Amino acid sequence: QLVMRGLGNYCLSCCVNTLLQTLSATWELAEILEKWEATGLGADVHNVPLQLKRVLKAMQKDLPQPAPHKDFLHCLDRNSIRLKTQHDADEVFLSILDLLQLQMNDRTLALEIQGLYKISLETQLQCLECSTIQTQNSHLLSLPLHIREEQNTLEDCMNSFFEQQELGGINCCLCAQCGTKTRSKQVRMGFSAVQREVLTSS
Repeated sequence: QLVMRGLGNYCLSCCVNTLLQTLSATWELAEILEKWEATGLGADVHNVPLQLKRVLKAMQKDLPQPAPHKDFLHCLDRNSIRLKTQHDADEVFLSILDLLQLQMNDRTLALEIQGLYKISLETQLQCLECSTIQTQNSHLLSLPLHIREEQNTLEDCMNSFFEQQELGGINCCLCAQCGTKTRSKQVRMGFSAVQREVLTSS
């Protein structure tokens, strides 16, 4: 049973609070951190994975009062994610992932955590002149979704990002077969490790 324990707003921590609730809902993250032994770190106030492990564990306890997370917030502050400052959630999320990679002394587990959020993106470009298809594979940790006035839900933004697009004019792409830039049709496909697990088990 997933416990969603509240967090107090401390020094404009609403952005980090939202991220912590999201990270807490990713039970695989807590499992990986539980395997990790912070050897020699003790109560290191600068170590983000150690403080994250502690706050996620506290958030799992079914108690009425907010989970204590000031140590984690001060730890972020010591790593240049400042208190009393409004932050962009995506930037803080990517910064936390970077700090986990840098500060965990178990590279395998650190990469497992990154793998939870890594999105494998496949982009297919089909030349509209000769029908040749070129495939490009890349990895992202966040998707650059655009919010439009008439399409402002998460589902709308996701559908817009992955919908088929025709590229022409200044957006024409080089076709290796034609040897020149041509109009093309673009199709994107992408899944995170967690999404792939859900899809294969359903």
